[in-house]
Amino acid sequence: MYKTVLQGSEAAIAQKKALDIGTPLQVHQFARGLMTTKRSDEAATIFRENARKHPDLWLVHDGLARMFSSQGRFDSAKNEIKAALAIAPTGEKSDLNERLKELEANRDINK
Repeated sequence: MYKTVLQGSEAAIAQKKALDIGTPLQVHQFARGLMTTKRSDEAATIFRENARKHPDLWLVHDGLARMFSSQGRFDSAKNEIKAALAIAPTGEKSDLNERLKELEANRDINK
């Protein structure tokens, strides 16, 4: 179950429902949107829950890598990108490899 970003309102209820029924990609994109608005803690909660529900999808590993990167935890982020690379479709590997290069240089991939 996802923790809502907005507490105690109709918006929070709607958000929770959307996150509960959203596809893994939709949930990932929502969390990415939170990251771009500097709401990293809220995004982290959603990335973790998405990963808990869908541990075998490359994009949840990408989400965790983005979360760890935003926290300066580059070794953990690299491990997640490597996990994503191992199972990602061919068309995604180039972007993932670019993110891995950034992480190997200890640079945040969320910029």
